[in-house]
Amino acid sequence: AVLITLSKLPGEDAIAIAKAGHAYVREKNQSLPEGVQLTSWADDSLVIDDRLRITAQNGMIGLMLVVLTLWTFLNSRLSFWVAMGIPIATSGSLTFLWLMGSTLNSVTLFGLIMVLGIVVDDAIVIAEAIYLRRKEGDGPLMAAVNGLMEVGFPVIAGVTTTIIAFLPLAFVSGVMGQFMGTMA
Repeated sequence: AVLITLSKLPGEDAIAIAKAGHAYVREKNQSLPEGVQLTSWADDSLVIDDRLRITAQNGMIGLMLVVLTLWTFLNSRLSFWVAMGIPIATSGSLTFLWLMGSTLNSVTLFGLIMVLGIVVDDAIVIAEAIYLRRKEGDGPLMAAVNGLMEVGFPVIAGVTTTIIAFLPLAFVSGVMGQFMGTMA
């Protein structure tokens, strides 16, 4: 028996490398003599693929729950705008990760999920304040302005505290710092 290990360099796509390895095994098996075969074994990319799939599924379920709950208790326009914050924040986060040279891994996925929770929570607080202002008779624009002014500073304070709490992780040195820095 011969064991060949495929490894990736930092910044490379583990799932793409695993797919290429599986394709090579399938192709090579066709040209090997009788009684000799290659077999894929211990594919760690399956764990990564599962985590990405579960994160995407949970994100979609969360998005649907947010939209349905806000639609039920507030209104459809506010639920739409709160829901729009999820893909916009995710796109911005992924773009920022890419610009920083980071990749998606367990730590960055945890950070992404945590921040998305904060974004959705803050969006719901702001949407509820706007809804209350509308119920009190403000026009759409004034309700948005007054509702935001009512809760904007506490929301900014909450986000700022989270940034202050996690920012030191960006300055941790060594191997642990490489992992924790991406979450910050």
